[in-house]
Amino acid sequence: MTPEGSLYGYASKDELWCKPGMTEFKGRKCRDVSQIAEPVPGGKSVEYWAEFSRKHGVFVLFNLPEFDGMSFYNTMGVTGPSGFVARYRKRMLYHTDLAYATAGAEPTVLKTQYGCFGLMICLDAGPQSPYFEEYKNLEADALIIAMDWDDDPSGHYAAKMKFREWALLHQIDIYASDSSPWDGSGKYPATGTERQRDGLPPDAVGVQGVSLHPIQY
Repeated sequence: MTPEGSLYGYASKDELWCKPGMTEFKGRKCRDVSQIAEPVPGGKSVEYWAEFSRKHGVFVLFNLPEFDGMSFYNTMGVTGPSGFVARYRKRMLYHTDLAYATAGAEPTVLKTQYGCFGLMICLDAGPQSPYFEEYKNLEADALIIAMDWDDDPSGHYAAKMKFREWALLHQIDIYASDSSPWDGSGKYPATGTERQRDGLPPDAVGVQGVSLHPIQY
C-alpha cells in the first residue's frame, strides 16, 4: 500500500494539476493533468503493477490521477496475483483535488484471502466522514487509507492522534500509508491502543521506511 500521490505527486512546489485549459487555481499556477493521467484499468501503471503482482503473488494498492472520458479522478488502483482487481475514486476532495478531479460516487470493498477491506483516500477519513460506518455496514473487516496528511505530525490534529481516535470510535482497524514527512503510517487498532508499525520507529518524520503488518481476519 502506497501513500496518496505515490506515482505522480503534485505538479511542483508552486503548481497544481489542473483540468486542461486552466492556467491558475486559487492563486497557484496550473499544469495540465491530462499529461500524466491514466485510464484505470488500461494504463501503463496498472500494467506495471499487475505484472509485479502476478510475479510476486501480492496485492499492490497505488494512487494516481485517472481519466475516464472527459472526467478526471484521484484514484486508488488495486492489482493482485490475477492482475487488475479494483479501483477506488476519492469522494471527499481536498482543495488541491478540486483543480482537476471529479468526486467519486461509490465505495470499494477489496475482498482478499486475508480479509475484506474498505478503501479510502485521505480526506475521505475526515471527522465528519460517513464512510467509516458505511464500510462497516458493508462488512469490511478493516480500512485501508492512502493519505498525504499535511498537518503537524506531533500536534493535536496529527494523523497518529486522529486515526487512533477514529479507530476506537468506529471500532474498526485502520491501516494507513502516509507520505513520510507526516509520519502517519501504521496500523491503528480498533481497541484504541498505540499504533503498530513493525519497521518504523515510534517517530519517523521524514524517514524513508516501510510499515509491516501480518494480516488475517
